[in-house]
Amino acid sequence: MRRLMRLVEGLGDAGRIEAPQKTVRVWYQPRTRKIIPVSTQEDHGATVFEYPRRFGLPDDMAERVKERHGSDHVIDVLTVLAMKRGWVRINDEPDGYDVPLVMAASGRLAHQGAEWLAGKIALPALQIDIIDRPDGVPVTSRLKGKSLKDFLDTGVL
Repeated sequence: MRRLMRLVEGLGDAGRIEAPQKTVRVWYQPRTRKIIPVSTQEDHGATVFEYPRRFGLPDDMAERVKERHGSDHVIDVLTVLAMKRGWVRINDEPDGYDVPLVMAASGRLAHQGAEWLAGKIALPALQIDIIDRPDGVPVTSRLKGKSLKDFLDTGVL
């Protein structure tokens, strides 16, 4: 659980992004190709909080997290747990960022999420956040032009 809390702390404000009405905000599961839309009134973490079973989490997971870490971290921890179960967080025009955002637990999942997003909208640039790296250090990469094309072709940052 300590590692989980380090991942949550690494999210910073990224766990609570408010987006304009016309954006596409979804959770994407590359293995099953399932998509869970995120309401314009909620953020990604609130969707996991409301529907934990859709993300493979037990119904009482929020209560367990609250007991262990306090109520301040429930949404952030649930967001990380969803990503660790293979879900990719996607915002095509997130507020606070000037480029679309794909956030995932691994580079492979981020690549699959970016490929899905590239099939939906034109991507002149993209921000990739990978939260669960073997070295424990989250990485953020801003890609455009050739670096974005190379990432979409190979999956290598």
